[in-house]
Amino acid sequence: MQKNFVVYKSSAGSGKTFTLVKAYLKIALSDESPRPQAYKKILAITFTNKAAAEMKLRIIEALKQISHNKPRASSLIELISSETGISPTILINRAKLNLNEILHNYSDFSISTIDSFTHKIVKTFAFDLKLPVNFSIETNTADFYRKVVSGLMAKIGESQELTDLLVQYSSNNAEENNAWDPEKKLLEFAEIIQKEDAEVNLLKLKSYSKDQLKRNSERTLFIHLSI
Repeated sequence: MQKNFVVYKSSAGSGKTFTLVKAYLKIALSDESPRPQAYKKILAITFTNKAAAEMKLRIIEALKQISHNKPRASSLIELISSETGISPTILINRAKLNLNEILHNYSDFSISTIDSFTHKIVKTFAFDLKLPVNFSIETNTADFYRKVVSGLMAKIGESQELTDLLVQYSSNNAEENNAWDPEKKLLEFAEIIQKEDAEVNLLKLKSYSKDQLKRNSERTLFIHLSI
């Protein structure tokens, strides 16, 4: 019986990938059926696409080496056998079956990045989250904020409060001979909130009520986060 939760701690270059491949194979090769399906129920996630691709390659290569009983795989076979109690002969046979199943059902061989896994979950519940079924993820931060600011500016005239706020802000800047374009300033503000130390200032800003912000002038937003 395997433990429900195991944590492996190691530094770079100390064999983490080998340990994780072994852990994966121990689960996959425990399937006794002639058409093993255990690999379909294993969720393996990592940080980058490169790491996910490497992990897939290492698992496929390990199964290939084990199934042909290559000398390179002897130590891995012994480790898995000693930790699972499955004989080397059975492990070799199961490796052949798993390799065949994975290669014929490669889309079920799930090793992905954290963000792609999260995307799958969100997409599954898109209806419940009131999101478009075919929503896409914007990875370009600058483009994302341009769309957000553009959407906000499109609401001028619809929202009286927003309209008054931006008109007053533009008027104040024009009187002081500063750049009056609120869209440009909002994009500059978007760059500020992407900085690592922005969270502290955002929490300060969050403590202000709408009335306080109005009393302190609409420029408080930009001044406060520039400190």
